Amino acid sequence: MRDNQKNMLGIFSGESGDMFFRFFKQYLIRIFEAELKDELKKVDVPNNYLYHHISCSFVETLRWWIQS
Repeated sequence: MRDNQKNMLGIFSGESGDMFFRFFKQYLIRIFEAELKDELKKVDVPNNYLYHHISCSFVETLRWWIQS
């Protein structure tokens, strides 16, 4: 298990990790667009901003957790 943890940390750190997280953010934005579009009609903030904010907050929290 510890070997796998070290491998995962290696994948998520450095340039490969940056690439993964960039694609993961884009994926999350598409998911949030599909799942939240009806709910977000009730708010006065642009949807694109909210999708970006939610996905970036999640991914950066995940990145922080992995690096801790």
